[in-house]
Amino acid sequence: MATLYSLLFDSRIFATARLNTVSRGGIYRYSSQLLLGLALNCGKDGWPDFIHTYCNDPFLSGFAYQDLMELQEQSAVDLNLSANSAGVFIRDYQPSHRLKRLIKPIYNRLKRTGLASNRSGKQLLKTLQDINAKNIIYHTPFQAVDDAFRKAGLRHIVVTVHDLLPRIHPEYFTNETIQAFNELIDQLQPSDHIVCVSESTKQDLLSLVPKISSSHVYVTPLAADPRMRQVKDPNQLLQVRERLGLGSHDQIILSLCTLEPRKNLATLVEAFSSLAKVAHDSSIKLVLVGSFGWKNSPLLESIRASSVRDQIIITGYIDDSQLGCLYSLADLFVYPSLYEGFGLPPLEAMQCGCCVIAGHTSSLPEVVGDSAILVDPRSQLELQKAMEDMLGSPTKREEIKLRGIKRAQQFSWHKTADLTVKAYQNVLASSAV
Repeated sequence: MATLYSLLFDSRIFATARLNTVSRGGIYRYSSQLLLGLALNCGKDGWPDFIHTYCNDPFLSGFAYQDLMELQEQSAVDLNLSANSAGVFIRDYQPSHRLKRLIKPIYNRLKRTGLASNRSGKQLLKTLQDINAKNIIYHTPFQAVDDAFRKAGLRHIVVTVHDLLPRIHPEYFTNETIQAFNELIDQLQPSDHIVCVSESTKQDLLSLVPKISSSHVYVTPLAADPRMRQVKDPNQLLQVRERLGLGSHDQIILSLCTLEPRKNLATLVEAFSSLAKVAHDSSIKLVLVGSFGWKNSPLLESIRASSVRDQIIITGYIDDSQLGCLYSLADLFVYPSLYEGFGLPPLEAMQCGCCVIAGHTSSLPEVVGDSAILVDPRSQLELQKAMEDMLGSPTKREEIKLRGIKRAQQFSWHKTADLTVKAYQNVLASSAV
């Protein structure tokens, strides 16, 4: 019989995602799917005996509660949500972009005040008393460990580190993002246990953060959403084509990511522009899907300067429920990212039966294996040739597509949750020594 324990799961990512669609990327997907997997198996031997979602920020707790309520309703999985955990800031609305810009500086100042930290500390102590468990594991799937958790004397702390990119390539990020990441890494303690989403991230962590022992680091690969499957209904596919202004015979090159420098979309635009120009084919379309991130001016300028800019479509953020159709509609999915902690979109595309071209960097070879075309993402010519070869060879495209479907079946969120629970058990065992 495994040791009984309760899990305190940091829900701040659900609040930030509620406030800004740019936060609804891979980290949000990981946090939500992991939480659902843990909740679904709660009470089984070795799994948490009880799960408490908890936001230690009194200004965000209401938004986290709203998003978790929505997740619970959509999944029909009981997350054991209590309105009390939402504090008094429950509001069922989305602030406008302008209002968020005005509020953010005020919010950051308030967070640094003694009033906010005192309220957070008192709320945490009350929560721990309510849990009343001998063993409590606190797991934050993204953010830094708040000082309140250290002061409360929690012994079992687990932090997920998705990548080390702000340390490796700080030029890709804003100062605010770099500062938040440095806070996450600098506050880690040798006694903490770290979950990494790939072997690549684990090796980066051990190299750049020597205070963490390899025995305290675990790899839990991610998975595509099980609901994201190949769509074959011609009416659904036609509706998506019409919505995006695509012709019935257009060939579609799709890329999905946050529009920011490390995704290397400017190189993709250049390679596509050259391909379309050489082919003299206006039916080849590049569709870029995703929220606008930071430092995207060079990308937008490269699109404006492209001689085939009318063949480039930017959709903005698209809800997960529609992505299966997009992946299924595309002839190619191209992901020329320079660095990924894991890289969910290529796996999602493979699961939906789309031929994938990806960069041979960081964790991407781990994810796609031999089921995608790997290229040097910095080489415009290599990227262009790969797209040209795949568009011109339906037989090879079909072969890659079938390999990709099989590859995606090797990943599941149940495996992610199961590996995470094994990490929890090691955390408890190490502290008992």
